[in-house]
Amino acid sequence: MRIVQIGFVHIRHATSILKIGDREILIDPMLSAKESLPPVILTGNKLKNPLTDLPVNPDTLVKTIDYLLLSHLHFDPFDQKAIEIISKDLPVLCSKTDVQRLNDLGFLLTRPIENQFEIGGIKITGYPATHGRGLLKFMMGSSSSYLIDYNGFKIFLTGDCLLTDSLKHNLIKTEPDVVIANGGAAKFIFGKPITMSINEIQEISGLLPKSKIFVIHLDSLNHCSETRDYCRERVKNYPNIYIPTDGEEIALS
Repeated sequence: MRIVQIGFVHIRHATSILKIGDREILIDPMLSAKESLPPVILTGNKLKNPLTDLPVNPDTLVKTIDYLLLSHLHFDPFDQKAIEIISKDLPVLCSKTDVQRLNDLGFLLTRPIENQFEIGGIKITGYPATHGRGLLKFMMGSSSSYLIDYNGFKIFLTGDCLLTDSLKHNLIKTEPDVVIANGGAAKFIFGKPITMSINEIQEISGLLPKSKIFVIHLDSLNHCSETRDYCRERVKNYPNIYIPTDGEEIALS
């Protein structure tokens, strides 16, 4: 059997590319130029987004993509720039609740992941994700986590979420080799964070001591309260947690 190389490229914020052999899955693309988008409101600052440059040319980036995978449809996992430059003929893997809006945007090859979906030998399982608590849960709407399984090598993408009992159960049950965790403890001037804090990711480390955990969703939006430097300091004694730099490519297998 041919051994297929699996790689992960962290682009910026929640945007990443998963490489499986010669196929590429683009995850949650926010492709706008630095400071070209307005601030997230009710955050206590007026910094324009994104806060950092994209480390690659977005038009070049999307040319080699085979699939698009979306956790939800807020502007930071799927911005107007991405909508404009990504081919409408690209297969889009998403939750059932996002299909109609994507079709309205011109993406007609939507593939809703209700339970498990297989494409080109890659098995993808979707799980509901909790993107806030109380009123903020209602305001944020639905989001998804995904398990990607290729020949038994498993990668769990948390998407924007909190570490709920349901997420803990799914992580323990699936025993992924790799977890891509959206951190940053994004928050507003009211309520609790809507994405995971480094404390929650440390808890995942304890639940999955054999898994490699990559923390993303840092340093790029004005409502994220935890920085990359802060998180790196906090995980010095956690050998299975790694925080990639924008543009960094990592071999997973």
